[in-house]
Amino acid sequence: VLLERGVEVLVPVIVDDETLDWVALSPAGTSATHTFTSGRLGIREPTGPRLGRGALADVDLVLAPATAVDHAGHRLGQGGGYYDRALAGVRAPVCAVVFADELLPEVPHEPHDVPVQLAVTEQGVFRIPQP
Repeated sequence: VLLERGVEVLVPVIVDDETLDWVALSPAGTSATHTFTSGRLGIREPTGPRLGRGALADVDLVLAPATAVDHAGHRLGQGGGYYDRALAGVRAPVCAVVFADELLPEVPHEPHDVPVQLAVTEQGVFRIPQP
């Protein structure tokens, strides 16, 4: 839907040193085609020019995967730390995408974990108060 509305979407690619790089998917109506291949962890990743680790400096919003989010914005991922490393220093709001039953009072977290400001579920968008 975002591509159909002319929004450029950056999609993560895992690189060898266990960090995330980014590939831009072009908006609909352009001649670009999007091809994907099986990535390092067996996850389908886009092919195309890599934008570099600093690509998130210019984005307006980050949608981050999560297995759970708590009421303080702590995001529980898969334990690899990929997104926490990628999100460190990002100014754009971070929105975790979870099911409603994955929005919990509290989840385990570490001092280096980057909190999210929003959670989107099948029941709506929830703003998370920041300290």
